[in-house]
Parts: sequence; structure tokens; C-alpha cells
Amino acid sequence: MRNALIHYEPETIVGYSGQANPQPHKFEKRLKGKFPINTITGLSNTFYPDKVLGAGCAQWAVSAAVAFTDEFFQKLGITPTYEHIRTTYL
Repeated sequence: MRNALIHYEPETIVGYSGQANPQPHKFEKRLKGKFPINTITGLSNTFYPDKVLGAGCAQWAVSAAVAFTDEFFQKLGITPTYEHIRTTYL
């Protein structure tokens, strides 16, 4: 998802209500159910990017990054450099 946002290339996103045979976006298949969707968007908005980009996704991304770096530091056998501010992020 990071690469899709940073290296954005225009694409047609289908799936708005009322369209014939809407196909889910590739991120919908991968991300649906991992975090709360953005409830500020309307019912007819697509999952990606409208319902993905919100507080739930941001919180999930931070938690995933911390879990990844925790494992990295654990394998090195050292205390994470961010340990003193862990509660700020989680």
C-alpha cells in the first residue's frame, strides 16, 4: 500500500454502488477486516482509497511497524531504541 500511495499511478477504480459487476480492488482483498474502515466516507465510496485511508489504517500501520521492529531488535538481542516512548505509539 505504501508503494501505491508514494508511487501513485492513475488507475480506474471500480466498485461504486450502482455499477454493473463491480470488482473489488486488490487492496480490499488483502486489507478488509484488518482494521476499522474510515466511517467518514459515504456508503457509495470505494474501499480503496476512501475507506482504507483513515485512523484505523494508520493505527494498524504503526502497530505492524512496531511489531516488525520489535522482532528485529529481539533477534539482535538488544532493547529497542524507542522503548522509552513505546506507550506513545501503542
